Amino acid sequence: MDDIKQLFFKLGILVWSIKDDKVKIWIAKELPTDVKKKNTEIAKQKIYEILGIRNVEVYETDMPRALAFFPVPAKKEVTQVEKTDRIRPLKGGISIGHVEITAGSLGGFFWKGNKKYIFSNAHVFHPNPFSNKLPVDRRILQPAPYDGGTELDHVANITYYVKIYDIWESPRCPISRFIDFLYRGFKRISRVIELTVPNYIDYAEAELVDGVDCEDHTFNGLPYSDEKQLKFIGLGFAGSNEISLVCKVPKYVQRNWCYPTTNIYREGDIVHKDGRTTCHATAEIIDPSVSAYIWYGYGYVAYFEDLILTKPLLQGGDSGSPVFVEEYK
Repeated sequence: MDDIKQLFFKLGILVWSIKDDKVKIWIAKELPTDVKKKNTEIAKQKIYEILGIRNVEVYETDMPRALAFFPVPAKKEVTQVEKTDRIRPLKGGISIGHVEITAGSLGGFFWKGNKKYIFSNAHVFHPNPFSNKLPVDRRILQPAPYDGGTELDHVANITYYVKIYDIWESPRCPISRFIDFLYRGFKRISRVIELTVPNYIDYAEAELVDGVDCEDHTFNGLPYSDEKQLKFIGLGFAGSNEISLVCKVPKYVQRNWCYPTTNIYREGDIVHKDGRTTCHATAEIIDPSVSAYIWYGYGYVAYFEDLILTKPLLQGGDSGSPVFVEEYK
């Protein structure tokens, strides 16, 4: 599978899924038409040689990006301006973020003993989720700094995050490390060593400060509905104009979540999300398990596996939005 992963990166194939008798690939939309055609043919040939699969479906997409690196709509452009205001008690789907970022969305909370902890994406709660350490300044603001949050809006402190690994691992050789350092100083990728360990989730937690509480539903009342049972399946964190990507937080992290959860979902299922920018929105699942390269800005690209791929659901500022799958009662 490492051969396929490296091949796809070189050919500009950004998202893919491999099933028993079918492979789906999403190639970079911005490539010239002749290059896309050539690379698609190479991919089909190699897929057959390596996997023995001839059934290959081909789609196009822009480079998937962590939503913090989409243009974040200004406060006045957000559908429900109240979600970018100061909201107490906290609710899932409202504006939130580390003191050094722009803006993201609150996922919700979970219980640890008798304390409540809130959660969102690592790139919402940590200014550099590729770091090996928690940030020196651990303050989380609601609303986020981009929406006018100040030190008076300090609601939590980041306590834990799942480190995100870049596709290029920093080398151990001192000379190579120096070269790598120089490249990164100019915000370029040195490509010294390719990392093969995949990421699965973009996730972080923060402990609420005294006097701040969080409710067990989102701003728009999810997951509660008179007609449908909605269950938490993950956090929206990346996408493009053509697709959105959800990481399966409850599958990979065991917590006493404030929402009912499930790890069962299929192609064609309808998902709901509540986020800072696009509020309550729905989309169809295209594929319940894909691999993808995600651009995080500043020269970082991360490789993820086992993501949920949906039709467009998210925009800049929706990072960390809780996502629920629809089950009829």
